[in-house]
Amino acid sequence: MFARAQVCNGIGTLSGALGGAYVAQATNVGVPFRVRAGLLLTLTVVAWRLMHDIGFTPARGGRPGPGRASATTWRSR
Repeated sequence: MFARAQVCNGIGTLSGALGGAYVAQATNVGVPFRVRAGLLLTLTVVAWRLMHDIGFTPARGGRPGPGRASATTWRSR
C-alpha cells in the first residue's frame, strides 16, 4: 500500500511540475501558483462537505477541558 502511494505521489509530482511549467511558459510565472491555490481551496471545500466522523457525538455542556478528557479516556480503559 505504501509503495503504491509513493508511485501515485511521484506521478502527481511529475505531472504537476510539467503542467505548471507549461502553464508558466504559456502565460506568466504567477499563474501556476494561482491555479494551485484555486485547486487547494476547491479540495478543502469538497473535503469539508464530504468527510464526516461516523459515530461521533459532541459532549454536552460545551467543550471539556484537557484534564476532563484525559480522565474520561483513562477511566474507559
